[in-house]
Amino acid sequence: MRLPIETFGYQYAIGGYHAVLSGFLLQFLALTIMAAIPRSSKAVRTRLEFVLGLTVPLALCCHAWVFPLQAALVGAWTLWDRRNSGHWHLLAPAAGAAAGVLLLLPFLAGLGAGAGYMQVALVTSDAHAPIVQFLIVWWPLLVLAFAVPLAGQARSFAGFLTLLFLALLIFVEFFSAPDGLYRDDFIRFNPSLKWWGWIYTGGVFSISAALLAGMSRVGRIAAASVLVLISVFAVDAGRCLVFRSHAFAGKIDGTSFYAQDRSNGRMLRYLTDAPPGIVLEKIHEDFPSDTGIYGSFAQKPNLVGLPYALGVWKKELPELPALVAKIDSFYAGTFLDAARFLTDHDVRYVVWSIRESKDIDAWKSIMQAIDTDYRWMEFSTTPKTHIGLWIRRWPPRYGVVAEPRS
Repeated sequence: MRLPIETFGYQYAIGGYHAVLSGFLLQFLALTIMAAIPRSSKAVRTRLEFVLGLTVPLALCCHAWVFPLQAALVGAWTLWDRRNSGHWHLLAPAAGAAAGVLLLLPFLAGLGAGAGYMQVALVTSDAHAPIVQFLIVWWPLLVLAFAVPLAGQARSFAGFLTLLFLALLIFVEFFSAPDGLYRDDFIRFNPSLKWWGWIYTGGVFSISAALLAGMSRVGRIAAASVLVLISVFAVDAGRCLVFRSHAFAGKIDGTSFYAQDRSNGRMLRYLTDAPPGIVLEKIHEDFPSDTGIYGSFAQKPNLVGLPYALGVWKKELPELPALVAKIDSFYAGTFLDAARFLTDHDVRYVVWSIRESKDIDAWKSIMQAIDTDYRWMEFSTTPKTHIGLWIRRWPPRYGVVAEPRS
């Protein structure tokens, strides 16, 4: 079985601009609130519990994979705290959760329509993690969990965290959520990738902190030993930081890679500043894909985004294969009525990026087919290399579309 894990340390070291990081942020925020509430006044506690409840629906739009784990964390702590205190006031966390749902209703409606095919399923006997490899990955959490009762903290916050993260670990070893993208020996790929990392990071982070803050010397030594041993990952992380390229250091908007070529960068910047309009880009089949990047970075809608992702969230799109085939034909320069195709779909910008720049024959065919309706804007200064945009002329010959806004 292919069972990967993405921890916070891994994502942080590689500079991953990824939804996983926002999932960790919500997890750390919730754990911090749980630790702070017992030391807070009633007024502050109410505000903290509101934010705690808010983290649950926020997980859906930040990192939907960890939503059930975030809900389990907040829900279990709420029950544990109320049982210990005897005060069953749930208005503040419920209000926070309700506020999040209300604010996210438009997003949740779209997410629900696309995620209905995902179902929790039992992990088959041949898909379980091999015991040796399982222990190699999970020994830090298991050692910390064993140290909690030895430190006399079984009935404390540390004991609650231990039971919770062990229960979640057992749950994800026996239950999975196949997403339809991966099959065979990859069937648990996404659930283990997302769930394991969240459980490992949160469990080690919170239980070790609770042990270090405790009065037991045994607990403090156990926690410190585990943290020191797993911190040897700093060697690999350091090597990555020292020896990898730093060409894009500090540039987190994601465009720097595509702006390495100055002509391509000028085209992207122009498109970003241009008036609103639908963007057409060539569809690349390689994965991860460059499809849809220019419209996305320019904050403009793409005629077709990433078919791979659309196949996940919009499974009932019978028109998609035909549309993708037309776009392929268009960029090959073989589409018979290219201008009519573009104006019928209200395309305002057609991207010809550095990846297409060497296909001179296709560029000439497209230019000949749509020049009456779309003017060419060149950004390349290299002979026989075209990088630029076709921009719709006004008014179009075909279709009835709204006048473009300036």
